[in-house]
Amino acid sequence: MTLRNRVSKNVTLEKGESIQKEFLNMPMKGRNGSILVTNKRLVIYTKGMARVRGRMVRRMMMNEIDLASIHRFEYYYDVRHLHWFFRLIGFLFLIAGAGGAAAVYTGYLTITVPGIVMQWYYPYAAAAFLAFLGLILLTATLRALSMVIKSGTTEETKLEFYPRESNEKALRYLAGRVHAR
Repeated sequence: MTLRNRVSKNVTLEKGESIQKEFLNMPMKGRNGSILVTNKRLVIYTKGMARVRGRMVRRMMMNEIDLASIHRFEYYYDVRHLHWFFRLIGFLFLIAGAGGAAAVYTGYLTITVPGIVMQWYYPYAAAAFLAFLGLILLTATLRALSMVIKSGTTEETKLEFYPRESNEKALRYLAGRVHAR
């Protein structure tokens, strides 16, 4: 889902206001967005699914923030591990795979399937696959690039981006632009 129209076409500039930078098609979690920076305002245009009164709707939203009113701008990587239950299952898969490979190697486990010619490496491949799956479940993380803007007295804007280099460069530019005031 990409934004076909530019934010600069939807924004009317005031007298003496000029466009500093426009970031198009910044992929966010669950939506897509663009950010426009002028010398007076920060305009955030988002398009995607949002929950309204318990229902999922497709929403297009434009948020204009005066640069002089921003008193807190932060962006950070949010790293979350999987739920403890999935990590426990991953640990059990890892132990079962390593134990299965050790049992086949020592001769405690022999697998015979009637009618199928078994190669010597099939049990090792199955054990390695199980251990690899367990290792993935044990160490998997969910990463997001989060941005929080606090402006005025109560207004707070939170956005979650995919952790890409282009998104990080855009947020770094915005942080330098906001804190320069």
